[in-house]
Amino acid sequence: MELKSIVLILHVLAVTFGVGGALMLDIYLVRHLRGAVIEERDAAFARYVATFVKIGLVGLWASGLGLLAVAPDGPASVIANPKVQAKLVIVVALTLNALFIETVALPLVERNVGRHLFDGRNELDRTFLLASGAVSSVSWMLPMMLGLARELNHVVPASTILGVYLVLVCLACAGAQVAGRYIYRPQAGGEAQAAPAPRFHVAARQVIEASFAPPGRGPTLMDAFTHHRGTGERGRMAS
Repeated sequence: MELKSIVLILHVLAVTFGVGGALMLDIYLVRHLRGAVIEERDAAFARYVATFVKIGLVGLWASGLGLLAVAPDGPASVIANPKVQAKLVIVVALTLNALFIETVALPLVERNVGRHLFDGRNELDRTFLLASGAVSSVSWMLPMMLGLARELNHVVPASTILGVYLVLVCLACAGAQVAGRYIYRPQAGGEAQAAPAPRFHVAARQVIEASFAPPGRGPTLMDAFTHHRGTGERGRMAS
């Protein structure tokens, strides 16, 4: 296999990591736009998925530079393509937005564990949180589509592609703001509505002990699972 093919495969994998992680995070957080309380596991999951997005972003830059390095006619021949120029601008915007999410948006979400998404946040915080998610989704999806649309090579000006990008970003941000105003309906009770998530190590210990219990003695695996599930349900009902 040629070196160019290997770098191209890594480039596709990086985009897959980024697009998949960004969309997964946006879809997962939709429930909080409807007013659900943020739990510790929600913040942990957001951090976990954000790691995949960061890996995708670093891989995108590394493999992109690699494609320039292995170009048969040199890097200048690749950069001369208006589509590639537009992609570079979009990836720069994506990188800046990712830095904002990592340093501002995620910490804001983590500080609201036990509360609703926008509790204690002013209008500016709300606007930037919603906009960052919209920009992330568009900025990952469009480069992926441009990479697949080879018929656009040396045909469409970079200004046209960037114009479409700006329109899509504006539409996505407007849609996110509307959703934040009209869909967001926090449940009454705030922290009282948040049932503590069952501790994973407690459940794991019960399952392991049940799995290795001698035949005819002690609880079975199903007993441990049923007991753990019933405890969680009683805790949610009590809250």
